[in-house]
Amino acid sequence: MGHSADTLQNLFSDCHLDNAERTRLSHQFQNRHRSLTIASVLLLLLAVISLIAVFLFTAAGTPFLCCLACAISAAGTGVAGIWALLVSGRHETDFSGARIIVYESRLGLILGGLLYAAGLVLTFVTANMAACREGNSIIVSVISVLLFLGWAACVCDYRNRRILMNESRVWGATAFGRNWTFSKSEIYETGLQISAGGFIAKDASGRTLFRFENNMIHAKELFHALEGTLPEALTKDWDEQDLEDWKKAREEQWDPSQETEQNQQAGKIRRGYRILVFINLALFIFLFFFCPVSLIKGKYQFLLIQLLPVTYFIYGWIFNHVMTWMPLSDMNASAEWKEKHAGMGFVFIHLGILLFLVTEMTLSPLLNYLAGGWIVYTGALLLTVVFLIITIRRTRGMPHRILTPVTAAFLFLIYSIGVMPALTLATAHSSKINHYPAEVVRLREDEDSKYVDRYYSELLLPDGTKTEVRLFHSVYEDLLAGEDKTVCDQTGLFGIRFISVHDPL
Repeated sequence: MGHSADTLQNLFSDCHLDNAERTRLSHQFQNRHRSLTIASVLLLLLAVISLIAVFLFTAAGTPFLCCLACAISAAGTGVAGIWALLVSGRHETDFSGARIIVYESRLGLILGGLLYAAGLVLTFVTANMAACREGNSIIVSVISVLLFLGWAACVCDYRNRRILMNESRVWGATAFGRNWTFSKSEIYETGLQISAGGFIAKDASGRTLFRFENNMIHAKELFHALEGTLPEALTKDWDEQDLEDWKKAREEQWDPSQETEQNQQAGKIRRGYRILVFINLALFIFLFFFCPVSLIKGKYQFLLIQLLPVTYFIYGWIFNHVMTWMPLSDMNASAEWKEKHAGMGFVFIHLGILLFLVTEMTLSPLLNYLAGGWIVYTGALLLTVVFLIITIRRTRGMPHRILTPVTAAFLFLIYSIGVMPALTLATAHSSKINHYPAEVVRLREDEDSKYVDRYYSELLLPDGTKTEVRLFHSVYEDLLAGEDKTVCDQTGLFGIRFISVHDPL
C-alpha cells in the first residue's frame, strides 16, 4: 500500500524533493516491492523443485556428483530467495530532517535482473546436465548460485543503501542494512576514489568513513556539500561527461611517496618476468609436443605442464609492489606510473591455451569419473580459495588497484580446474590399473559445441553398470569401424576411480 500525501510530507520534512521523487523513495525503501517478492518466491519454488530432483536422481542411481549439483542449486536458490524475500518486504524509514538524500539508481536493479535471468538459464542447464549424468553440472550449479546471490546482493543494495545529510551530521545505511552516522566535523576531506569511479570521505587520521559512487542519485550535491573538489573534467559537465575526459580524470598517477625498493628495480623485475614467460612457453611446447614418453611418462608430462603457470603467481606474490593483476590496467595509468609497474596479461593467454589443449582436449577423455569425481572439483575450489587468500594478503594495503578479486578468482579457478585432473592422473597407482575389453552399447557425436566436436560412448562395465565416457576422435573412429578397444580402469588417491578407452595392450 502507498503512503498518503500527509504521511509522505512527514517522512520527507525539510527535504527539497518533488512529490514524484518522494513517492519513488517511499517505494524504493519502504513499501513492499512486488516484483522482487515474486522473483524471490520463484526462487524458493526452484529450490523445492531442485530438492525433489535430488531425491529422484538418487533413486534412479544417478552419479553422486550430479545429485550434488542439484543439491547445491537447491541450497543456493533457497538462500538467495529467502534473503531477497526479507529485503523486499515492508520497512519503516524516516527521511525527515535530511537536506540531501543520496540513493542508488535503477542501474543496480537492472544489473541484478540480468544476473537473475542468467541464473535461471543455468539452473535449467544444471538439471539437464545432471539428467544426462554429466559431472560438469556441479560447476554450472555453483555459477548459477553465485549469479542468484549476486542478484540478491543487488536487491539488498537497492533497497537499503542510502546517505542522508543535514547541517550538522551525515548518516545512512549500508547495503546490508547497518546504520551509521557521523558529525560533519568528523569529516576531514572528501575526494575522488580512482579505483571505483566514486568518492570517499575520510577523517583527520585518514580512516575511511563512507563511500558513494558518482552514479548515485544526488551524489553531486552531497559531494559539493561536503566541500569536496572534483577534477575540472568532471565539474565541466557532470551528467554528459566525455569518455576521454573521464578516463583522464581517473588516470592512475605515480606518487613519489609510494617509492619502494621494488619500484626502484621495476626494470629488472619486468625483464625477469619476460624471461619467465619465455621459459614457460618453451617448456610448454617441449613437454606437450616433443617430449618422448621414454624420458618422462605421459601422465607426469601433463602434471608438469599444468604446474608451469604457478610460477607466474609466485612471481607476482614476491614482487607484489610492482606486478599488476589486471591485463589492461596499464591503459588507465600515466606514463610515469607504467615505468614503475609491470603487467601480467600473458598469464591469461597461457591459461587459455592450457584449458583448451590440455584440460579440454587431452585430460577430459582420459578421466571419466566413476567415483570420487566430486573430490576433484572440490579440490579445484579449495585450491582457488588458497590462491585467492594468498593474493589478497600479499596485495593488502597497496596504493593502487593491484588486485581485482573477481578477475583473480576466475584466473585461479581456471588454473585449478586443470591442475586437479592432472594431479589425479599422475597419482593413480599402476598396480591398481585394470584392463578389460570395451563392450560398447552405443556411440554418439556431440556437435553442439561451437569450437570442437566431442565424442562419447556408452559402455557396459563388468559389474553390469552402464556409463558414458568421452573418447578421443581416433578411438571413436576406430570403434565405428568395429575395431576392438580396451577400457583402462584406474583408482587414484581418496578412492577416485576413472576410466579411459585406448588400443589393446
